Amino acid sequence: MNSSKHPASFLAVALLTLAAMPVFANQYGQGSQGGRNDRSNQSQSYQGSPGSQSYGSQSYQGGQSQSSESAENVIRNWKETPQKVAREMLKKYGQPQEVTENMLVWHDNGPWKHTVITNEEIDHKFPLPHKDALLQVVAYQVPTDKFDELAAFDGSVVVDRTRGEIGAHCDNEAANFLALNLANEIATGKRSVEEARKIYGEQIVAFAKGKPSSYTKELNFRSQFTAPDADKATLDDKTADQVTKLMKEKEEKMARGEDSNETIIR
Repeated sequence: MNSSKHPASFLAVALLTLAAMPVFANQYGQGSQGGRNDRSNQSQSYQGSPGSQSYGSQSYQGGQSQSSESAENVIRNWKETPQKVAREMLKKYGQPQEVTENMLVWHDNGPWKHTVITNEEIDHKFPLPHKDALLQVVAYQVPTDKFDELAAFDGSVVVDRTRGEIGAHCDNEAANFLALNLANEIATGKRSVEEARKIYGEQIVAFAKGKPSSYTKELNFRSQFTAPDADKATLDDKTADQVTKLMKEKEEKMARGEDSNETIIR
């Protein structure tokens, strides 16, 4: 419908939209009132970008979002682990902002910058066999000399230096709290890799016995405002301008369906 030709209809739609806003506000605010604190501004650039996002080597495609009401319907046929954790996150944080056939995504929920559940089960044996399906991310700048240590600590801890993010994959939120709390202690030099791995196992046992500590209840550190790291240019300005021009020409040729052969920069 062309709104310029139907002003009365446009006004009616606008009034209905305004009336529905409190409902949507309650729906998307569920479960996150106590955790938005000082990170509320950090998710602005992401909420409008439901396309491709990546965390370390793990990527996800936002794709075409479905209505929020379809989240429960979507997960009915999911695999056991992602279905279980999805129900837990829906109960705690309410409806996600993005719903696709194989993914639920929350932005700025509780202490998290992003929470992503995918309909897949990734085998992980540390500290005991389980299936990873839940990724949760915070803003955090990891010192570059600590990357190897974090990889040795837990392969399901992922770092994105450029975005300034650190995340953890597991099958429940408590384990992600634990992994990131210990990752922070490694990054700040408080613990060695060996100490962190030992504590991780001990804390998982305590959690299973109904004796959780702050390691598995919450983040024991604050996310960071200045976490993104754009790195430094290594090409001189003349070469950078030449490469930019060549790449633009290549993209234009591809858009026109022309063959684009590799160009040697001289």
